[in-house]
This record gives sequence, structure tokens and C-alpha cells, in this order.
Amino acid sequence: MMKATIESTEGHVGEVVIERNDLTTLPPTTEAPTTVTPTTEDPTTLPPTTEAPTTEAPTTEAPTTTVTPTTEAPTTTEAPTTEIPLPSCPEGLVAYRIVREYGANPLSSETLTFYYGTGSVEFLNVTYIGNTTDILTDCMKPQLLIIELRGATGGWNDDSYFTIQSAFGVSEKVTLQGSSSNSLYFHHSYGFISFTEVTSCEEFNALPDTVNMVHVMDNACNDPAIVEFSTSRFSDLIYLWIGDEDFMYVKTFNAQNNSNLQYLHIQMNSFTERKNAVGDDKSKSFHILNCESLESIQIGDRSFSDFAGVFEVKNLPQLQSIQIGAIGSGSCNFYFNSFVIRGIELILNI
Repeated sequence: MMKATIESTEGHVGEVVIERNDLTTLPPTTEAPTTVTPTTEDPTTLPPTTEAPTTEAPTTEAPTTTVTPTTEAPTTTEAPTTEIPLPSCPEGLVAYRIVREYGANPLSSETLTFYYGTGSVEFLNVTYIGNTTDILTDCMKPQLLIIELRGATGGWNDDSYFTIQSAFGVSEKVTLQGSSSNSLYFHHSYGFISFTEVTSCEEFNALPDTVNMVHVMDNACNDPAIVEFSTSRFSDLIYLWIGDEDFMYVKTFNAQNNSNLQYLHIQMNSFTERKNAVGDDKSKSFHILNCESLESIQIGDRSFSDFAGVFEVKNLPQLQSIQIGAIGSGSCNFYFNSFVIRGIELILNI
């Protein structure tokens, strides 16, 4: 099921077409997404100990949020621990194994929380309940995770840490020191990953094809010579975050055939020469096609405000959310475009 938020009359004069017969229409919502900024302190490493395992894997819902990208990856010095065979999972799920070692003086204030996606749904919370070692083995959705480490002001005890095993292998030992909290990104196929920051067209063009997460900073790549934007060469791209007022001269936006891309978030006044205004340039086209893992599309106010050519969003079987502009404001995205969204099950809020 997918949720789409699209302006109806404010800030848009094009037609909205949803080519699907099984739609449910809901009343409008006026809340804009909030933003949670994860901390960026590096975790440290500790030597291992081993004791008898217990398990606990509660599932709870947390308020929907969008997490502002962090750019730090965890640093460790320990070699990965030995891999243990993981259980078989139903189709569409992947296995994981978490070892949580609390050390000689366990503290209930030390918590480890796992969120799907960008922090919207909590699926696992690990706390001390009387066993110095917890081992949790189960199946999960093959999504990007945010892992939050929380503890006392100075972090976790010196001999407290966790490791995680999934399709990529076994992680190093990770702990929390020097801070009361830290957030890390994790993907079952790649392990711990972090954003690569981009501040210019040269840096964007120099990105390796294997980059996992990209954060284009504000006011970047506004070069008249750059008229096409494409993600097609980034075969391992999972999360693309584009800031405010970027790529103003681009005429063609292409996100196609990115099988690992899950999140595409664009902020305000990007991909437009008409900042805080509108235009009717029919030579400018927008395409998001054949991204089999894409779950979330967010486009901020007045981005693509002068795109009036082809608009395509199709063949996105995992899409759960489209947010274009902000309800209640004259967002002006694709002002003269007609929206056509094909072959997607959704609940439509207009």
C-alpha cells in the first residue's frame, strides 16, 4: 500500500491522473514531515567476551520522521567475528544476527534501537534485562536501517558493544563512547554505510559507481553546462538526498534502473531556474522508472517549478510514499505539468 501526497489546486494548474481502479480517497492532512538530525560521533571498539544468549525482539511504531543525513561512518579496530550460519527466511525477507554484550557491569540505560528506513518505524529495541549477552536471530525487511545507540552522558561501559551479521558478513564490534547517543546507517548487503557529501558538479561527476548514499549540499552544481541529471551509473545507490537550490540548469531528470535505490529526497528550489516562481518550459522532463526497491519520493517546495515537459513515475513496485510540495502552501512543483502515475497501488490524499 502506498501513500501519495500531491497538491490539488494550490500551486498547480496541471491535471492529476492516477491510472488505477482500486483507489481509496482519504481526507487531507496538513502536517509537514519533521526532521530528526542524528549525531555524528564515531563509535569505538572493544575486545569481545561471550556468555549465554537470550532473545527479545519487540515491534513498535514510532512517529514518521525524515532523518537529515549524517556523514560519519563508524570506526573500529577489531577484525570481524566468525560468521555463523543464518536461518532461512521467507521470500522478501533477509536474516540477521545481533550479538549484544553488556560487559561486567551492565546498565539498563544502554539501549540499542533499530528503525526501518529513515527513522519512521521502530522494529527492534534491545535493552539489558538480566543477561550480560543477548543474541537475537530473526528475519527483517531488506531495507536501509538507522541504528540508535543511547546511554549515559559518557556513553556505554568500556566493555559494552554489539555486532551485527547479515548478507554482507559480520560487522566489527561497535560501542558508544563520549556521547549519550549516536545514529548509524546499516544495510544488510553492505554493512555500516555513510553519506558522501557533494558540494560541486566536479565532485558529483567524480563519485564512484559503487557509492551507497549521496548528500548533495545546498547551492551545489549550478553550472549552466550541466543540463542532464542521471543516477543510472550508481548501481549500489540506496539513498539520494539533494539539498536546497541545486542543479538549477538541469533540463532532464533521470532516475532509472537503480535496483537498490530506496529513498529519493529533494529539498526546496532545486532543479529550477525560476526560484520561488513558476515557469512553463516544455523542454524539461522528469523520469523515475524501473527502480524496484524505491519506497519514498519527497520533493520540496518549488523544486521543478519550471518543468512542463514529460512527467513519468512508473514501474516502482515497492513505492509506499510520494510527497510533492507541502499541502496548504503554493508549492508550485511541476506547475504546468499533468501528473500521470501508472500501475501503483495507493491511498490517495488530495
